[in-house]
Amino acid sequence: MESKSKIQKKWKVLVDKWQVSGLTQKEFCLANDVSLRSFQKNKTLLKKLSTKGNQNSSKTKTSVKFLPVSVKETPIIEKACDTPIKIQINQYLVLINKDFDSNALKSLFQVINEL
Repeated sequence: MESKSKIQKKWKVLVDKWQVSGLTQKEFCLANDVSLRSFQKNKTLLKKLSTKGNQNSSKTKTSVKFLPVSVKETPIIEKACDTPIKIQINQYLVLINKDFDSNALKSLFQVINEL
């Protein structure tokens, strides 16, 4: 049988993994084959133990907490729109701006192809 401290360490590892996972408790428990009720119970117990331990420790220590952050990606196309596309075909250099005319570009390639 495992000791109480080993069991607490295992639950602490699980709770720490959950905190950085970005998942809800339910999603995390399903993904890790853990009972949601046991997870919540042990998470609460760990918090109480942590709070009790902090009360016994020096009052000069501060608690560091991390908050989840969501980052919204910006499509690369939006970032690159201001820079023209450069295409070099032999001695010809074609610069294509964001507002180019596709029919004119097709015609240009046909002319270059015939040269």
